[in-house]
Amino acid sequence: MTKTQHDIVRQGYQALLDSLAVVDTIRFIQAPVREIIPKNAMNG
Repeated sequence: MTKTQHDIVRQGYQALLDSLAVVDTIRFIQAPVREIIPKNAMNG
C-alpha cells in the first residue's frame, strides 16, 4: 500500500503526540514523588 505525503505527515504528528503524552505521564507520576520524599534523602 502506497502512503501519500499526507499520510506520512499525519503519522509523524501522531507519533510525536504519543511520545509527548508519555513524557507528560512520566512527569505527572514523578511530581508527587518529589514532594513526598525530602530532597536530602534523595542525595544520600
